[in-house]
Amino acid sequence: MADEDGERELGVMSLKDYEAIEAEITDRESLWTIASARGLPYSSIRSIYSIKVTEQAKRDHGFHVGQSVKYWARVKEQLLSAARPGLLLQMAEEYNTQPYLMAKFVLEGLGGFEGAKKKMNPVLRDFLKDPKSIDANLARVGEGAAMREALVREVNLCIEQDDTRGPLVDLCNENVGLRFEALLSQHLMAAGIRFLDDGENRALALNKTPDALLLTSAAVYGQEIRWMDSKGMFGDAATLKTNFEEQFLPYTRRYGAGLVIYWFGYVREVARELEERAHTASYAAPVFIVACFPDDIVVL
Repeated sequence: MADEDGERELGVMSLKDYEAIEAEITDRESLWTIASARGLPYSSIRSIYSIKVTEQAKRDHGFHVGQSVKYWARVKEQLLSAARPGLLLQMAEEYNTQPYLMAKFVLEGLGGFEGAKKKMNPVLRDFLKDPKSIDANLARVGEGAAMREALVREVNLCIEQDDTRGPLVDLCNENVGLRFEALLSQHLMAAGIRFLDDGENRALALNKTPDALLLTSAAVYGQEIRWMDSKGMFGDAATLKTNFEEQFLPYTRRYGAGLVIYWFGYVREVARELEERAHTASYAAPVFIVACFPDDIVVL
């Protein structure tokens, strides 16, 4: 819970400011300019950019799946005659989609992958994780070695150049999450608070546990809390509401009151609304949403 105007916590903003920032973002080159002009952490603006791109991809997904055979036909016609690598990157820009997704749509159009409209075909997903394995599928449908080598190169380029989707991004996001979980652990240890981390909870066969289940009694804002959770992301309205329903409310029912840190900030009005719901609901316990470790935490 930030102080009244939210100034103490970096990245905390009004819904109006969030919507304005989202509208200002045109591409990744605009992020530093926006962060500097608004006096906000780059990590917050970068996270909002990822949210915007992901939401656009969801809206456009059905259209691109319907065009996948057409995309493959173009690749088959133009790839070997292209002056230099980058045909799929060019197509991604032309059709206003992410490079990784363009590679996915092209491979769906290749054959044997059609129909993956909601969840990605697991075979296709494996191919995108390891583009070299595309070679065998292309050979199966009669494509020559030159085409196979060129397409593997193109898919690799898409994976390398996409900064919002793909296995490299997934790995980076996982590392960010782990880094901020470690930061939460450091703060708790510095405050003299004993806890079970996520790995220890799993070892005890505890399901759906927060990142830190407190063993030492502690209080924030006059309320004893039993758990903390770390989110290495920005909390937009949709993310906050989903996390609240799927994670935070179940945590309160199992363990009691808790605190969640969105290290890159969050939308203030939505967070306060969800906090109010948790505080007043007879089926839940208080949840505090913040953007940094509380310096006024009290060990009881």
